Amino acid sequence: MGLREFLIRVWDAADKSDVANRASELAFSFLLAVFPFLLFAVTLLGLFASAQEALRANLLREMARALPPEAFHLLAGTLDEIIHNSGGGKLTLGFLLTLISGSGGMAQMITTLNAAYELRERRSWLRVRLLALLLTSLISLMLVTVLVIGVGGAHLANVAITRWGASKVLLTLWRSVEWLLAVVFLFITLQLIEYYGPDRDQRRWHWISTGTLVSVALWLAASGGLRLYVQYFGNFTRTYGSLGAAILLLLWFYMVGLSALIGGVINGVIWKASEGAAGP
Repeated sequence: MGLREFLIRVWDAADKSDVANRASELAFSFLLAVFPFLLFAVTLLGLFASAQEALRANLLREMARALPPEAFHLLAGTLDEIIHNSGGGKLTLGFLLTLISGSGGMAQMITTLNAAYELRERRSWLRVRLLALLLTSLISLMLVTVLVIGVGGAHLANVAITRWGASKVLLTLWRSVEWLLAVVFLFITLQLIEYYGPDRDQRRWHWISTGTLVSVALWLAASGGLRLYVQYFGNFTRTYGSLGAAILLLLWFYMVGLSALIGGVINGVIWKASEGAAGP
């Protein structure tokens, strides 16, 4: 299969799977899940009482590096309001709300992947929902682990520099490790969804696939491009008023969802081609 035919098949599969509209649904699910998850993450970091403020500052710094500025300010401000207005049980409440909201988006991704692979869903509605819940739980725990390692490591690096006189190169090196952890997390997350999502009879684990590479590349390019556009060309607040930051955050979530779905479509096209080549 040549490149031109491959691109045509990807385009056709994306059109049949209604990827553009399904990415909008994913963006809404992400928006519902992000604030409970951040509440959970901040409350979890709050268990380290002696370094609570420093860890929280590092978490916000990591968010600022990934998000466009206006979207980051919206997230940070809303998070402060949630923390100050929440009562007890924030850890449990945040995790439960994350699972409920996130599992809806995960179920949507499973449906889209089945369409991309041209597979009929044979599993019951309950089984699909349980699968979505388990995947959301696993990915949430992985993300929390990455955040704790990243935020805690940055805090330790700052302590080593300020108290023990370590070189500032240590912080630069750790930030490189943080980016590596984030990329590894993205690859594993996408591969888990790719492995368990489509209702296939035979599954094979791949640490890296073509679709996953494209998804990560698209996400990085879209995030960087949106950040540059907002910084140098666009002003969402001027266009949308007080809703500008929320629109920008939704747009970023849309790009995240679209990148993941396009990668799934690419893997589906490759899988169908390999199945056809292996057939009689």
